[in-house]
Amino acid sequence: MEPDQARFRLFDAITAFLKNAAAEQHLLFVLDDLHWADEPSLLLLEFLAQNISDSRLMILGAHRDAEVSPEHPLNRTLARLSRQEGFRRQLLEGPDEDDIGRFVAGETGFSPSPRLVSLVRAHTEGNPFFLAEVVRLLTERGDLIPDLAATDQLAIPQCGMSSAKG
Repeated sequence: MEPDQARFRLFDAITAFLKNAAAEQHLLFVLDDLHWADEPSLLLLEFLAQNISDSRLMILGAHRDAEVSPEHPLNRTLARLSRQEGFRRQLLEGPDEDDIGRFVAGETGFSPSPRLVSLVRAHTEGNPFFLAEVVRLLTERGDLIPDLAATDQLAIPQCGMSSAKG
């Protein structure tokens, strides 16, 4: 069998499987970190999107815009998917400083200074997961104080986020 034929049969079988799984009830198929997907995986996503309009299957894909350069294969895939009738794109942004202040207050029981909020936001880049983990860690260590002076620093370990946004 030719490689293109084999790929079509594989994609068709995966599509049939997912549509059958969604035959009795709605099914949400979540694909996270699409910015890491290789070309064949993106081709599968396009195939699925073209062949599920008559089903109860919904595909939700997530990616970090900061990780997708103009030359990235995901950009081509998103351009082709945008021509599909059911395609929707929603930009999600991280919490603003007011939201972060309310979160810290809810977790710690005190109203944080603007400096503290600014440092936490800068360190976590607004990523909700890292925000929660940093606040949890600092609270457990007793390093969160209500009135952080302008010269104070937080002893926050590196999150491993280079330029990724929430």
